Amino acid sequence: MKKIFAPFGWLYFLGTKVRWILTRSQSVSVPVICVGNITVGGTGKTPLVLALAAFFKKEGKTPHVLSRGYGGNLTNKRVDIKKHTAKEVGDEPRMLAEYLPVWIGKNRKKTAEMAIKAGADILIMDDGFQNNTLKKDFSIVVFDGKKGIGNGLGLPGGVLREPLRSGLKRADAIVIVGKDKTRLKKKIAQYTKVTPIFFADFEPLKLPDLRKKYLAFAGIGRPQKFFDTLKTLSVHVIETFSFPDHYVYRETDIKRLLKEAEAQNATLITTEKDETKVPELYRKKITTLKIKMVFQEKKIFELIRKFIF
Repeated sequence: MKKIFAPFGWLYFLGTKVRWILTRSQSVSVPVICVGNITVGGTGKTPLVLALAAFFKKEGKTPHVLSRGYGGNLTNKRVDIKKHTAKEVGDEPRMLAEYLPVWIGKNRKKTAEMAIKAGADILIMDDGFQNNTLKKDFSIVVFDGKKGIGNGLGLPGGVLREPLRSGLKRADAIVIVGKDKTRLKKKIAQYTKVTPIFFADFEPLKLPDLRKKYLAFAGIGRPQKFFDTLKTLSVHVIETFSFPDHYVYRETDIKRLLKEAEAQNATLITTEKDETKVPELYRKKITTLKIKMVFQEKKIFELIRKFIF
């Protein structure tokens, strides 16, 4: 099976390389930090973006986020949490906009200039590691410790967006989220011995009521990752429901989940990103697990400070 899909992966890699070569990278007047990945699916980019934003704010900076706005239908806009929905601007930008200014648009140079005009002195790219339109001053590649690089193939037969070697060559730092269950650190070392590797994990901002029973649902890159987190926190989950990544919930979906929870005398619980996709009328009936990224050591911020300041 691996041999059958391999040629398609090579073609995908070739397409990524050609787009990179043909794109002219442009600079802007403020530092640009990219948080991206080499694999598809949820790795933990968004919590890392928030951790970086918190760091820059402590340094007296004004960070803004640049996002493509995947899943939304608006472009070249600043996300307004009072009027924009996840369906319009994308779930991740909508969630991030609760904490700091977020700009969406496929043209990263254009949204960067809009952000700078609005007062940004640090730009954080949420995804875009394979996008060469905007010159990056510091790039962080995020991996899921449990998923690793999968079978090592490119899309569609595997999870890689580009060859591991070329991606790691452009990275200034690597973050592995969770336990390294696929010997990822050793695999990375085959291609680079100089790029620093940091380990991080998630920590809840507030624990749910552990006396309750919960029905958990999620429409993210890896719903099981959320369910595993709940288990680690000793949350009593009696049933789980998985939806496609970036899924925008319909009223009928939530009514069905609420009915199921009521029948089992349980409470619905979901992720912060999923909360943005739930019709506002029902959000108060659902518990949201808000998390933050924590590092085993803080040297990553010292490294960023050395590069940026």
